[in-house]
Order: sequence, then C-alpha cells, then structure tokens
Amino acid sequence: MAIAMWRLTNQGQSLPLEVGGGVALGLLTLVYSIMFHAKWGQSLGKMAVGIRVTTLDGQRIGCKHAVLRYSVDLILYLVFVVGALMMIWTWSGPSYETLSHADRHRLFTERNPTEHLYSALSSVWTWSEVIVLLFNEKRRALHDLIAGTVVIQIRGEQPNRKSVPLRHLAVDVPLFMMGVCLLVSCILSTGSWTGIIFRVLLGAFLMLPGILTFKIWRQPDTAGLKGRQ
Repeated sequence: MAIAMWRLTNQGQSLPLEVGGGVALGLLTLVYSIMFHAKWGQSLGKMAVGIRVTTLDGQRIGCKHAVLRYSVDLILYLVFVVGALMMIWTWSGPSYETLSHADRHRLFTERNPTEHLYSALSSVWTWSEVIVLLFNEKRRALHDLIAGTVVIQIRGEQPNRKSVPLRHLAVDVPLFMMGVCLLVSCILSTGSWTGIIFRVLLGAFLMLPGILTFKIWRQPDTAGLKGRQ
C-alpha cells in the first residue's frame, strides 16, 4: 500500500527516483511494523484500540516473532524490488518524466518482469489471511499461525486511556500514510517550489486527523476514572 501511495503522489519524477522512493517507503513501513511489534507488541493503531500481539502463552513477543509475522510481506517486498530494479536496468524509452499517470501504470505493469507474480502472490496472501482469520476460534490470521502469536485485548490494562472508535482509525490511518508519502516526496522532489509547497501543505493537512486521534488516545479518561471511584 505504501508503494502504491508513493506512485500516486509522484507525477513528473524520473523512473529511478519514483521507484527508489517507493522502495524506500515500503522498507520504512516494514521496519516500522517489525520494530514496534518487537518492542511493544503493538503498532500505533493497536495502541489506540487497546490490543496487543503476544505469544500463545500470553508473553510479550520479541524480534523473532515480529520478523516471522511479516516474513511473507518481506518476501513480497523483495519480489517487487527485484522486478523494479530489472525494469530500470532494461528501460529504453519513452521518457518516463513525460508520461501521464495512466501510461506510467500501464508501462510499469507491462515492463516489470515480476509485476504479475507480485500481484498474484499478494492476492493469494491477502485472501488466505482473511479466510484463516474467519475460520478459527481465536481469530488468528495466517501470519499469527506462522509466528506463533495471537492478538489479545488489553483495554483492562489501560483504564486511564480514552478509546478511539474504529471508524476513526479506518479513515485517519490511511490519510496519515498518504500525508507521509507526500512529505517524503517533497524531500526527493526535483519539481518546482510551488509544487513542493503545495504537497507539504496537503501532506500536513492529511496527517492532522491522525495526529489529533493519537492525542485523544493519550489523554486520561477522567470520566471513566470518576465512574470507578
């Protein structure tokens, strides 16, 4: 998803810059997910809704479990990277900077030797995750079975935190990621200052709901505390 967002927000860039930015952002997303789960057993979204990844006996997970949970995503990422590098190496025209987004997407699909394999594996993996999640008692996804982990509710351990409705996270998290993509694109951009300033402002605007949601979650739930006293 991070790679797709990067490609949508980078018109007029060279092929190496666009692919390199997407590869870097995809790696950053994986590193974030692995590090947060290895350290706390939670991403920011899990922290907000009060859930945590643990071992089957309720112990905190470590780096090994976190890497195993995202091992298939790492493999898919490598498939994409290999295909993208091969496409850059063999690209002979037309000039990538002059193409429309539709033409870029078409040529990217046609000339990337691993694009069809990547899309097929991603679809199989996604549907496998959903099917396995729906048909086991503990609602463990396939990556949980691979890593020997389970997701548990921890709201009782955090009685002083305000809860955040899931509908807010479903909107705020994707918007926040799009904002990050826009800001990263500004760092690597070679376009006009007007375009860069516009993307900075738009990126900050898109990130704002996610930041506010996180601040709400960090606030003490004083109403809940009074009710227990």
